[in-house]
Amino acid sequence: MLDLTSILFATTLVALCMGLMLRVFIRGFDPLMRGARPIAWACLMLACGSAASALRVLGPAWLSLAIVLGNFGTLASQGLIHVGLCRLIDRHARLPYIGAVLACSFIASVWYTFAMPSLIGRVAVLSVGLLVTVLLTLWELYCSLRLRRSVVTLGLIVTLGVLAATLALRAASVWVFRDDFDRFYTDSPLQPLLLVVVMITLVLGILMCMMLLGERALQRLRENARREDLLTGLPNRLAADEAIEAALERNAPRGRPTTVVRVDLDNFRQFNDWYGHDVGDAVLRHVTTCIRNVMPRSCLLARWGGKGYIVVMPDAGPEIGAGLARDIVLEISLSPLELGHFDIEIAACAGVACSVRSESTTDALMLSAEAALDHARRNPDGTAGVRELD
Repeated sequence: MLDLTSILFATTLVALCMGLMLRVFIRGFDPLMRGARPIAWACLMLACGSAASALRVLGPAWLSLAIVLGNFGTLASQGLIHVGLCRLIDRHARLPYIGAVLACSFIASVWYTFAMPSLIGRVAVLSVGLLVTVLLTLWELYCSLRLRRSVVTLGLIVTLGVLAATLALRAASVWVFRDDFDRFYTDSPLQPLLLVVVMITLVLGILMCMMLLGERALQRLRENARREDLLTGLPNRLAADEAIEAALERNAPRGRPTTVVRVDLDNFRQFNDWYGHDVGDAVLRHVTTCIRNVMPRSCLLARWGGKGYIVVMPDAGPEIGAGLARDIVLEISLSPLELGHFDIEIAACAGVACSVRSESTTDALMLSAEAALDHARRNPDGTAGVRELD
């Protein structure tokens, strides 16, 4: 005979540990943990539900409360798993359907617990509610599998398939033994076994969700690494090209300007030759801070080559770009890098290019910015006039 109380307490501990572990990861890697919050809450709700179900060992007075709280935790955890999985696989969660099914199941279970006590009714509505939710989740997983196959996703489909089959078998037993269900539920070893399988598959499903979460987080980390400069933490040239292209596609049809500011450091090679590459890296990080101090939040700052930067200014005109270029050059020249007992003075130049044409391309805009930057290198103040694409 299975000890249900031990199974429930074990489920509580495992789900609680997984939920707390996910909360820790969310704090440290929040941008990469898309879909982790609902799954973390699903772990905690399953832990609360299984712990509440174990309260029935305290006596008959606690039985009704244990049943209601246990059903609520189980239903809520399955709904949160659906939401988290849909976010992980980039699918739209069917919140109206899931919410309606789970709410109706819980209300019916409360009704069959207090207003009209009925074991067969309570087991039936809980099994059907969970089964519908699991089937909707399986459908979303199947749709995502057609676009992107994954071993973890296949394992999750198998786990949820076992859960759906167990719930269907539990609902079928209600119909088959409807005439004497109370005695069947008490004496038959099938019902405790099905309950244990449901709890185990729920825990395994959450564990597979965590594995899928780690897989997708690693994938996003690799994608970010392709678009990020490791030294300064800024977006790299690839990300800047994509931002410029997106700004041109968005602004050009409406006749709105897109402006870029190219910034380049003067005599940067001397820092590496005289002081070493560590000082050169410190100079680049210092210049990054200087540009951020004067740059509007709506703009994108990216690293452009070895000693170059670029500021993408969507919806900004040429005058605003020229003003930002002057501010950047002035801020860099007035903010020397402090190294021990001496300061390193840094000089920079900046060129500005602007486009409002619908046929403008990223390459054409950047060629214009490079031409403005070449002109700025010959100016004493390091800034040049604005180059507008005709």
